[in-house]
Amino acid sequence: LFISLITIALNLPIISTVGQLTSTLAAVVIVAAVIILPIINYYRKLYGNQGYLTMTLPASGRQLYWSRFWTGVFWFLIAVGSAFIIAGLFSLTTDISEGRQLFTGIRGAWQAFLATNAPFYVRLLPVAAILLGIFSTVTQYAFVITKGSEARFHGMGRLGGPVIVYIITYLLSQAASIIGLLLIPLGVRFSLGSDGETLTGIQWVAESSWVSLRDSILGIEKSTFTLGLGFVLTLVVLYTVYIFLTIRSIERHTSLR
Repeated sequence: LFISLITIALNLPIISTVGQLTSTLAAVVIVAAVIILPIINYYRKLYGNQGYLTMTLPASGRQLYWSRFWTGVFWFLIAVGSAFIIAGLFSLTTDISEGRQLFTGIRGAWQAFLATNAPFYVRLLPVAAILLGIFSTVTQYAFVITKGSEARFHGMGRLGGPVIVYIITYLLSQAASIIGLLLIPLGVRFSLGSDGETLTGIQWVAESSWVSLRDSILGIEKSTFTLGLGFVLTLVVLYTVYIFLTIRSIERHTSLR
């Protein structure tokens, strides 16, 4: 990765292009590996060959689950941090190759973020989205692997059960998101200027996305749009249920092959 970034910074014909391709592939592999690692470890520690040793430990199913959960959260935070670091390195090499002052790209992105004049809590939404994404992903893969590894699925092979459970959880997540987005009266209203593009105001409202979606379908033009946030509540409830069912399965239905 670093050698490829150096070739980009030198801005050499052909070599620089190859460096861009190589560094992009390397970045994707690094982040993907950090994400996949905790998923593989969860299976190995609880349902692979190491599962026999894990199940002999003087620990309850709840304790085993939370130890794996926080390990997964830790690795996903590393993945997020790695993505930001790699993005920063790409920005720096672009500055060097174009003869600009270092950190020009990073400062530009930060200034553009601050120039939105959005309330402080709105600027925290990307952070909240990342944390919710980590929580939902770790919770979901733990539930999929645990439920899919129960004895009832052994006849489908190692992947058959988890694949079926994943499809079910995916459909449930989509349904919960749609219900929360359109039916729960909680959201953020964005107001646009006369040009229809300039953001002029942001405020919390007791309103879902249903009205804005309906107006959009009917072709009614309005200067406001509400992004429903009720899906956050429905997803948190759904994934909390997954946690309960996962712990219950570990304690009562663990069946190693």
